Amino acid sequence: YRAASGTFSAELTGADNIPDIASLSSPLKGLAAIAEQCTNELESYSRFIGKRPEDADSTEAAVLLPKALLTCGDENPLQALSRRISQASAGRPTGKIALGELCKRIGLEAPTEGKVSASLFTKLGAALDRLDIGYEPDRRYGAVPPPGDGTVVFFRAPDAATVDHERMEFQAARTIVEINALAAQADGVVDPSELAALQQAIGAVPGLAAVERVRLLAYASALLSGPANARMLMKRLAKLDDDGRQRVAQAAVAVVLADGHVSHSEVVFIEKLWKALGLPKDDLYSALHS
Repeated sequence: YRAASGTFSAELTGADNIPDIASLSSPLKGLAAIAEQCTNELESYSRFIGKRPEDADSTEAAVLLPKALLTCGDENPLQALSRRISQASAGRPTGKIALGELCKRIGLEAPTEGKVSASLFTKLGAALDRLDIGYEPDRRYGAVPPPGDGTVVFFRAPDAATVDHERMEFQAARTIVEINALAAQADGVVDPSELAALQQAIGAVPGLAAVERVRLLAYASALLSGPANARMLMKRLAKLDDDGRQRVAQAAVAVVLADGHVSHSEVVFIEKLWKALGLPKDDLYSALHS
């Protein structure tokens, strides 16, 4: 068989048992619909390798292929990408990995330190999305992105745990996660009880969907594994309404008190937080002494 496009040929076996359908219209319509769907799904990949044939097996090419090719019998770039990510994560469904190591393993330019370009995070997100793997901090969902030498938390979830990051309930919960991560790190040591308090704070936020809680828990774990960008996080407080500021304040105090004592550095942090929230100091000291 030689394709009409002239781009490939193939040896066929058992052709004598295949009926000639050229004179029939109904089967051809069905086959034409399948062919059109396949062509549409492969169009982006086809255009890419047409312009950059030397990159046909790259990560950028793999993310343009349909997910169905993950389970097909023939080798393809998407399957190769899946294997590389599995190797990078040691086959675990969740875990932590250095951002640079993850990028290097899956064929992206590994950052070293400092600020990472938005285009790299876009490529990383596209690659993981294709394989139903979410990660945090993910700037696409409003998170403060990690530095080049930072760590990310990955997890498997349908559609890579896609959420509406502009939804009010999710934004409020994300802010609570960020502020409480700062509070937990205020004394330089993250106690397991502080992590538990933060997880409880996420569970107590009303109106969150299960997939949103999954992503927020991963974000909390990522923030607690390294220093957060305090300045950027504090700026977001100005956008909260009165109820949101109260929720953040109460949750932050709960995290600080979770390990049974309050250090000087934690008090200093809470005082700065209270000031940023525009709340009365008397309320702060009452909450701490209680």
